[in-house]
Amino acid sequence: MIVDNNVNWAGRVESDVPAAAAPDDFAYVFLGEGLGAAIISEGNLTRGLVGEIAHLITTGPRGQSMRLIDMFGALRLRQAGSAAVDVRLLLAANAGPEPRAAVTRRTLGRAVSGALAGIAALADPELVIIGGSWGTADRGSACADGRVLALLGPSR
Repeated sequence: MIVDNNVNWAGRVESDVPAAAAPDDFAYVFLGEGLGAAIISEGNLTRGLVGEIAHLITTGPRGQSMRLIDMFGALRLRQAGSAAVDVRLLLAANAGPEPRAAVTRRTLGRAVSGALAGIAALADPELVIIGGSWGTADRGSACADGRVLALLGPSR
């Protein structure tokens, strides 16, 4: 029996399913209540700090350096009494009245882009696959203002 977390299992599935056609070196990034990454290198799951994207230093709401997870606290987008992202609040803030929603999307896009740049620098993946309850454009992505998508190129 193999016990692992949900993000690592998602990375394994992307790696193992022939229809997915993922390269041997890629990152699966999960953006949901939790934040994580599975790094597949030479076809194998790699363990270590790079998968802990919540703790990567990125750009906060006022341009300051902070951990990705702390940025959600600064935006008041965490569940009460928890470090978990409140996806319902995040999606509501993303779709709310302009110009505030645009500021939220821009702030999230900048922060997630910073974390993805960290993954690229540390793991050098050939491809980054983004999943999770708010991480993909087809689900009303909170970062679909183009900042993250432009960084990554064509999406999967």
